Amino acid sequence: MTGSVEVVYRGIFQKHLGQRITRGIVLAAWKEGKVGISFGRYGDSPERNGIPAKSFAVVADNEEDLQAHLRIGSKVQRLR
Repeated sequence: MTGSVEVVYRGIFQKHLGQRITRGIVLAAWKEGKVGISFGRYGDSPERNGIPAKSFAVVADNEEDLQAHLRIGSKVQRLR
């Protein structure tokens, strides 16, 4: 099974909260023997107050499923 979570936050005041949520999800999955990755994306400097940004967590049963999910996601984003 592979799953992903997207956390939307605004600016520097919520940046650390978004990172902690997604990292916590990956850590919990790791403790269950799964693999995962947490990363962020933003359109402008995340240090500016009020700028929308996103933090992501992707969790899978094994490394191959994780890589496949990330490849599919990148193809979808390119099509948009």
